[in-house]
Amino acid sequence: MILQKTSQVAWDKMIGTYSIENARVTPMVSMTFDENWITFTLRYVVDYKSRRGIKSILFDKILTAINASEGKIEVASAGFEITAFPQK
Repeated sequence: MILQKTSQVAWDKMIGTYSIENARVTPMVSMTFDENWITFTLRYVVDYKSRRGIKSILFDKILTAINASEGKIEVASAGFEITAFPQK
């Protein structure tokens, strides 16, 4: 929460200095849908020096939660359907 407030203050200062558009610095999850998938995108503000470490921690926690769901949530992979074979 402290990093979020600090980030917001810094972003507000940049908006005033550089005339850039306002952006949301609070954590958020968004979803997009297509024919077969739901894609979740996470937005979170961290110090740039720790972004890879935090990303790894988040992935570990997400996978742990998926495994703890007892099959209610599963990780899928791309599938292909072969509808015809070329004739020789």
